[in-house]
Amino acid sequence: MSKAKKIIIFVALLDILVVCGIAAVFWTNHNKQLELKTKKLDVEYGELISKDASDYLKKSVDKKIINKTKVTYTRNPVKGKKYDKVGKYTVKLSYKDEVAKVKVTVKDTTKPKFNNINEFHSIEGVEITWGDYIKAEDLAKVEIDIDASSVNINTEGEYTLKATAKDENGNEQKKDIKVIVNEKPSNMSGHFINVDEQTGIVTVSVVADDGSTISRTNNSTTGNGVSGNGFSGGSSSQNSSNDTTEGTNSSEDNPSQEPPETNDPTEPPATDDPTEPPATDESTEPSVMDESI
Repeated sequence: MSKAKKIIIFVALLDILVVCGIAAVFWTNHNKQLELKTKKLDVEYGELISKDASDYLKKSVDKKIINKTKVTYTRNPVKGKKYDKVGKYTVKLSYKDEVAKVKVTVKDTTKPKFNNINEFHSIEGVEITWGDYIKAEDLAKVEIDIDASSVNINTEGEYTLKATAKDENGNEQKKDIKVIVNEKPSNMSGHFINVDEQTGIVTVSVVADDGSTISRTNNSTTGNGVSGNGFSGGSSSQNSSNDTTEGTNSSEDNPSQEPPETNDPTEPPATDDPTEPPATDESTEPSVMDESI
């Protein structure tokens, strides 16, 4: 066989193979029953990777085929949770001898969320552990950094505290929190801290020397002789108008109640003075002599 004939035969066979390959692809695509909506899919961290075939197959796929299609993937769940860790997964859809694959990526794009603490009302000299009140929530592990370098707790004034929450997947949230430092009352002996969950305000309340509480007001000092600008006396167990430890009112406190008159047991009864001569009867007086005698 000549060289030319061999070349012709080789080219012919090559053409046949190409045609057969094209025909096979056409036939496969034409008879393909598992038609995917997409070959790649992103799922937010915390959501479940679907095992419902209808979430992956086109609507044009016969419902009977969809119902009989098996969906599987290798799970990597977060401990104690139903959702999977951040990462890449391969979802397989199987129907008879046909298999389709979807690449699923679990991503965390959600920023941490701070609680509603947005303001502190403090007193000069009072130290506050900011992290005890400023919190953030996230599905992933989160760390909070608090920058209080601009806050002078020893000087009256208004300051800004900066908080940053960052989860282990790199999502970050920032928040500015107002800090108001009020003048310290001269009769302050202690303090306690209140948190208003509705308003998000953390307030340092002052305890005065007499045990009463002092609250911050918008007006000047009132009540209980409290010293310090903008403070007023509050109720306490010792100064409340409803004080249960207070005794009953005496007649001195209540002039409308006069005590009954009583004899003084130390005073002796009235008696005749033994040193005073008894009164004499005028009939015993001697008669005056007649001068004519």
